[in-house]
Amino acid sequence: MCVEQQGNCDAEGRLILCDCLAEAAAHQPDLLLDAATLTGAARAALGPEVPAVFSSDDAVWDALYHAGQDQVGAGGTLCTCIPCCMSHVMGR
Repeated sequence: MCVEQQGNCDAEGRLILCDCLAEAAAHQPDLLLDAATLTGAARAALGPEVPAVFSSDDAVWDALYHAGQDQVGAGGTLCTCIPCCMSHVMGR
């Protein structure tokens, strides 16, 4: 296998992350959190201080958001939820 590295090397990391998430999902966990830093495009759009969150579960997003809000005064991090289309959730 030959991988050509170009200006944006996010693709290689995404392939590894995809394999890991697929394996974890195969075990049907109640909750699967991925705290990766492999979101270069989101970082470019939102800036280095605002992590992007993708969630198909509104209750999980609400809990994450409010936990961050509670900690902002103590130096916590705000986060932004990026819309997750049903085609992404359903694996299409």
